[in-house]
Amino acid sequence: MKIFTLSVTILMALIACERGPKLEDAQAALAAGNTVRAVEIFRDLADDGDGDAQAALGRLLALGNGIDEDDSAAAELYLLAAEQGHIEAQLDLATAYLGGFGVERDFGQAARWFNVAAAEGNARAQYNMGLLNNAGNGVMRDQSQAYMWFTLAASGGSQDAQRMLVTLERNLTEEQIIEAGRRLGEWREAHIAE
Repeated sequence: MKIFTLSVTILMALIACERGPKLEDAQAALAAGNTVRAVEIFRDLADDGDGDAQAALGRLLALGNGIDEDDSAAAELYLLAAEQGHIEAQLDLATAYLGGFGVERDFGQAARWFNVAAAEGNARAQYNMGLLNNAGNGVMRDQSQAYMWFTLAASGGSQDAQRMLVTLERNLTEEQIIEAGRRLGEWREAHIAE
């Protein structure tokens, strides 16, 4: 049985070597200034369903970095990677919806994808959820919810969220702050493993 397991392991390693360039090769090509080669590798990997490559190629397309700018194709790649749980792609997709970059502007979809990344503890996504809740864009306007999101983002190191907390504290009632604290406790209980 050990020999069979070892043989399968060796075979899998050989198959992995046969697959060709890897994500690290694309990153190295990009770092060396060979954007054309990096794009080729990212595209091959993205076509094979690699979420990291999809997100990276999407960003290159959005920025027009060594490749023709194509916000629409970037958004499609972000979606593929985001659906695989790639947090940066979720943020990029939410930002695309927020600004209408390659997709129709849709605050509801922006909130959806920021919320997915926020649930994973991403401070940038939590900050953006606070902004959306504070303004009522894509979600109901709810300053207690905004306060909760800003508190989470601030605990994750967001200076912008800390500033927003100071501003909100001036405008919220004591009851709204207490409600935000209650929601924060529920959120942490649901999302933070012990």
